[in-house]
Amino acid sequence: MRLANSLLAILFYMALPAQATQLQGRIEEIIENPDVKMPVEQELQIPDKPHTLQANSFPLTLKGLWGGKLQISKSLFSKTYRSLAAEDVAKEEQVVVAGGQADSSFSFSTRRDGTVTMEPPEIKIRVPGTSWLRPHYVYIAIADFNSGYQNMSGDSTVKSALLQNDVRMLSATVVEQDTVIQQVLTEKSTGKQKITFGETVYRFTKTRPHELHTQVAQVQYGSDGSWWEKVLLEGDLH
Repeated sequence: MRLANSLLAILFYMALPAQATQLQGRIEEIIENPDVKMPVEQELQIPDKPHTLQANSFPLTLKGLWGGKLQISKSLFSKTYRSLAAEDVAKEEQVVVAGGQADSSFSFSTRRDGTVTMEPPEIKIRVPGTSWLRPHYVYIAIADFNSGYQNMSGDSTVKSALLQNDVRMLSATVVEQDTVIQQVLTEKSTGKQKITFGETVYRFTKTRPHELHTQVAQVQYGSDGSWWEKVLLEGDLH
């Protein structure tokens, strides 16, 4: 296992940065397909397992801490979501705006068996108009999904469980991770619960020792698996 991981890391680092053909991964499917579907069957039950991000090994060259700004390049809302959650959409459109930026941090560590795993990352967008001393954020990714964070309108708490966590190499220098979570929204006033789903795809391209090009695509799905919201971010981390 360690020998295989080392060979993968060497190929990942030494390959030429130029790509002869355009990559076709999950990010392209999400952005280009107007009727994108969840990659797993939805499980309409209240989760009782914690959210973790353990998966197959990442290349060794990703090991360490990475951080920086990611730029929002796309932010799309479906007609269904606009009709179901008009208040949330109106608030999100003021924050998650194409051309805006998000703060991000990623951490990759080596386990005892030699595999490299990614800790739960954090990607957050500062809400305009909030104090710099006590800012409010919209989270694209949050380190602790079981902390009971709130939805955009603030009327519900959210907890989640992991349904899928796949890591695959798209080329010698590009690795992509696709995670799917089931989210349970609990209304604060009534205790009523609603289930939705979220998919986040992380793509990392390493062509320089101290630079990591990162793309993040996120999709929110309704309980029937139809997409509600798509967001795409990208940038260079150091």
